[in-house]
Parts: sequence; C-alpha cells; structure tokens
Amino acid sequence: MSESFLRESWQRVAEQEQEVTPEMRDLELYFDIRERSDGNEKIKAIMDRLDHDIAQYTEALFRSEREWVRRERGSGDNSSIEASDRNRRILHDSLIDTLNQLSRAYRTAGLDNKWRNMLGLDRDRLALWAMTIARQVMRTEEPLS
Repeated sequence: MSESFLRESWQRVAEQEQEVTPEMRDLELYFDIRERSDGNEKIKAIMDRLDHDIAQYTEALFRSEREWVRRERGSGDNSSIEASDRNRRILHDSLIDTLNQLSRAYRTAGLDNKWRNMLGLDRDRLALWAMTIARQVMRTEEPLS
C-alpha cells in the first residue's frame, strides 16, 4: 500500500468521525457570506440589513409561538394569532427579498453567489437557516443588528 493511499483513507475516516451537521453547514455558509461581504461597502450594507431581518424574523417566530401557546392555555384569541402570523409572513418576505438583493449584489461585484442556490427557495428551509443563525448569536451574545 502506498503512503498516499493510507493518508487518504485516514483522512476519510477522520472526516466521517467529525460528521458535519446541517446546523454546522448553515453556520459555515452564513459566516462565509459575512466574511466575503466585508470588502465591499454596498454588499456589507445589505449584509447588515440581512442581519437585522434575521433578528426581526426570529423574534416574530417567537411571538407567533407565544400566541399559539396562549390560545392553547385559554388566554389568547384568534385575532392575536392572525396578527402575529401576518407580521411573521411580512418579515419572512423581507428576509427573502434581502437574500435576493444580496445575491444580486454578489453577482454584480463578480463574487460567487452559489450560496443563494444552496439556501434554496423553500420557506421552511429559509426559516430554519435564520433560526440557526439566531441561536448561534444568542449563544455568543453578539447582536445581529
């Protein structure tokens, strides 16, 4: 057996042992997008808006969840749930718009924007991505906006 074969085999074993979770991939993607935005003021401004949108959207998710729990406990009503869901949808649309603006700004600047395809168009997928970023921020206590 050659030395390179053994090295490659051990590298594959090490990679399998580290098993990358979807959350880890989402965080890597976010931090890669953020890091590459630092060199361009226009892109950085859109990235800052994305951070703000993520924070606003995740707060709306928590509010919406609270309203559902209140209703289940008998202290909430349908109108408060409808209002919180409407607000959540508006903020979700804003988040998607900002992601699309950021992707176009990347393309205009000649930067790779394949990350936008990786995130996809599925609303649930984008919600999970935003929540992953927000959870990381809560752990590190670094505000997004």
